[in-house]
Amino acid sequence: MEVIMMNPDYPFRDADLPLSERVDDLVGRLTLEEKAGLVSSRQNAIERLGISQWGVGCEIARGYVGRTPEEPSTVLPQPIGMAAMFDPDLMYKLGELAGNETRVYYQEYKKGSLMLFGPTVDMERDPRWGRNEEAYGEDPYLTGKMSIAFTKGLKGQDPFYVKTVPGLKHFYANNNEVDRTSCSSNIEPRTKHEYYYKAFKPAITEGGAMSVMASYNELSGVPALVNPDLKDILKDQWGLDFVLSDGGDFAGNVVDHGYVDNHGESIALSIKAGADIMLDGNELVKWSVLDAIKKGLLTEDELDESVKRTMAIRFRLGEFDPDERNPYTNMDKELVNCDEYKGLNRQAAKEQIILLKNDDLLPLNKSKSQKIAVLGPLADKNYMDWYTGYSDYNIPVVDGIRNLIGEDNVIYDNSYDKVALKSKATGKYIRVDEDETLIADSEKATLAETFEFHDWDFGSQNLLSLKNNKFIREEEGLKANGENTYGWFVKEWLKYKNYDGSNLMIDTWNDRHMVTDSEGRLTSSLHPRVQDNRLFTQEVISSGIERAVKIAEASDVAIVCVGNDPMQVARECYDRPDLVLPKHQADLIKAVHAANPKTVVVFVSSYPYAVNWEKDHVPAMLFSSHAGPELGTAVAEVLFGQYNPGGRTPMTWYKSVHELPDILDYDIIGNDMTYLYYEDEPLYPFGYGLSYSTFRYDRLEITKIDKMLKNDKAIIRARVSVTNTSRIDGEEVVQLYFRAENPRVKRPKRQLCGFKRIFIRAGETVEVEFEVRESDIEFYDVTREKLCVEAGDYTFMAGGNCLDTPLKETVLIEGETIPPQTLRQWTPAINYDDKSFVAMDFSKEKNTHFLKTLKLGKRFIKFGDVDLSEVSFIEMNAGAHVGKGAINVHIDSPDNEPITSVEVPITGGPAQFTLVKGALKTAVEGIHDLYLTFEEELSIMDLRLG
Repeated sequence: MEVIMMNPDYPFRDADLPLSERVDDLVGRLTLEEKAGLVSSRQNAIERLGISQWGVGCEIARGYVGRTPEEPSTVLPQPIGMAAMFDPDLMYKLGELAGNETRVYYQEYKKGSLMLFGPTVDMERDPRWGRNEEAYGEDPYLTGKMSIAFTKGLKGQDPFYVKTVPGLKHFYANNNEVDRTSCSSNIEPRTKHEYYYKAFKPAITEGGAMSVMASYNELSGVPALVNPDLKDILKDQWGLDFVLSDGGDFAGNVVDHGYVDNHGESIALSIKAGADIMLDGNELVKWSVLDAIKKGLLTEDELDESVKRTMAIRFRLGEFDPDERNPYTNMDKELVNCDEYKGLNRQAAKEQIILLKNDDLLPLNKSKSQKIAVLGPLADKNYMDWYTGYSDYNIPVVDGIRNLIGEDNVIYDNSYDKVALKSKATGKYIRVDEDETLIADSEKATLAETFEFHDWDFGSQNLLSLKNNKFIREEEGLKANGENTYGWFVKEWLKYKNYDGSNLMIDTWNDRHMVTDSEGRLTSSLHPRVQDNRLFTQEVISSGIERAVKIAEASDVAIVCVGNDPMQVARECYDRPDLVLPKHQADLIKAVHAANPKTVVVFVSSYPYAVNWEKDHVPAMLFSSHAGPELGTAVAEVLFGQYNPGGRTPMTWYKSVHELPDILDYDIIGNDMTYLYYEDEPLYPFGYGLSYSTFRYDRLEITKIDKMLKNDKAIIRARVSVTNTSRIDGEEVVQLYFRAENPRVKRPKRQLCGFKRIFIRAGETVEVEFEVRESDIEFYDVTREKLCVEAGDYTFMAGGNCLDTPLKETVLIEGETIPPQTLRQWTPAINYDDKSFVAMDFSKEKNTHFLKTLKLGKRFIKFGDVDLSEVSFIEMNAGAHVGKGAINVHIDSPDNEPITSVEVPITGGPAQFTLVKGALKTAVEGIHDLYLTFEEELSIMDLRLG
């Protein structure tokens, strides 16, 4: 980076002045054009003031992310794995580690990479999400605790200077990849406050998070980048420093959402809503800022406020101060991937392993002379995902086992089929030529014609040449020159399609067709017609499953390693279409188990699976995320009892994809989704995980805390007695849940409000104490639009997972009594208590949300506990889209006869409303549930009783 000379006499260079004075002085010296050049994530240099160019953004979810092997770092387990640790103390240390390494690289390159992208606190209410590995699971309490710890470690402890700037992703309701830049996540007020905001708030108000990245999606019709809560809640209530867009999303307000017509209006709305930094091209951002001010859409004062927020952070990072003032300068380069950090990372890799099943097969005996088969496509891999740095060493599962028990005791095979391809056009086999091109001219299949077939299912396959150990790759033609399957565009991705049962077609990652040209060479084409040159047959030269079976039969124990490649099938931009294992992997497990009943399945994956047969038949199973370079060591130590597992599932494992709603349906309450509301028996529940130890829960004591504290006070103290009843020292994750008895509205069946991972020696009894705060048990009362603790009985439950809570105690909590609704004031229709076949939308013209009916189903909204005394009429702002309709008003049940029916005329569109009014047929007294049912395609904005 160019070194820019600075004038030490400027007041903003005086480190003894208050921060606000320094920021005001600096921004006051900037021209309008210079300020406009600071709104992009690539902030311009201002040479006349000695201000360097500055880059916003460095991925941090798994530690510092350098994009080349020349920038190695300590690569942590995937966040979904770190969540499985249930260990905030270790999480803090991992944050410290990641922050320190980021500082080291900043010192070396001065790239401004201290404003971080991460951690990701998206709530994972659907396990099909393509980026499942990036976040901390489905529970907001767990997510909050883990993100508090990680961000504190990243930020550092100094009262003024910050080591790095943690930035939470993605605010909010970002849990699908399909149509992610244009879709709308429709979120009811309760779900917003009780689920999504509950996850984000703790890292900001209690942790070290200083920024938030807005998500791509709309929020009930409003692009997340212009969501007014960015300012009103994140900044004004929670104290957040600044907000940035996701990549290209400021322009997306125009080109993806169509929310506005031009970029000037887009940037004006974004900045007014609270966004400060746009991850779009600097030239476009700067032009748009100047255009908005020129047109009067944005004032220079509003721009100044935004620029001051980001420049204040640059001051706190120490950019303008002498190095000796800042405790985070001059970090020792030897810290990067040092032995201490490797040890922490190894501990994390072990803690995140979940023992799913063990019928007394594990732990294996390390000292016993035996042959161990290590099989499967994940056995020799340390896969990277897109937000992964480079490690200067990697230990896959097979090497971890070899290192522990000796290479001579391990028999390994990746169990992939070895295949040959034949072109129908030439009738000959395809071989790799000396220049790595492909030609179909061989009469027989030798090494040059043999490929390893990687089949991930769902139209995602790869072919690895056994001649040169490289993948077939499409990049301006087809060659066998792909080193790996890593990259934003996985150009080694092939899409197999069955043509007629005998022949197949193969498309490439960019939807070109593999074809044989007139000279017999393989190339790619966009020509759609299917002729012989597009058809191929594939022959299995060596069956991976057959090889695995022979090895399993000759071994004492078979370990089958299955899972995913994080860059294929499901990843950023692509959701997972199903929860099942790839068919080849499922068949491999069944065949190996039939050959050797002493089979252990090791899942190395970014997400949970529906593995029903495996659960019923295989005697031992464990799960690990892609845990970085220490994966193999960690798995081996768990398998052979050097480490006693204690990881827990941070997500529900469902039995089938058919238990899930549409991935764009975000209504977890109505759909009974996540462990909070799920009513059926899952494959594995939230918080589940076995140990080689056994534990007994003896006593749960609940004590009310009378001492009133300011703000968010602890109201319950819970004490749990846990005994290790085995002969093996082990760790138990003690979990505390609560349930509100007889609440006014539907609330979770169980909800996490405390957890502690504790080490308990064999035969030892420990007392584990929790303090439960008001914010842990509150809900959002739509009738008064506020969070509160509802008065009533609460049952607290303690145990080893959400469905195994043997200890229960019910106490009365003197919270707020929710008064009956009157609906005498205009009440937003979205503040319903229940609904069926209606959806939220947004009227830009009226700047408010409304409800519109869906085409099919029984359509109603419910307002509970309404005082109908002396009510004689109802009036609503409503509209009909297609033909005139009616809104019927019922009490106590939507099936009861209506007490009035209000005709709704055609208004011209879903967001067009007119005032309609209906008199009650008969007087109704007392408190009742009020239902509105809808005939035809209607919209309703608000309602009032009178």
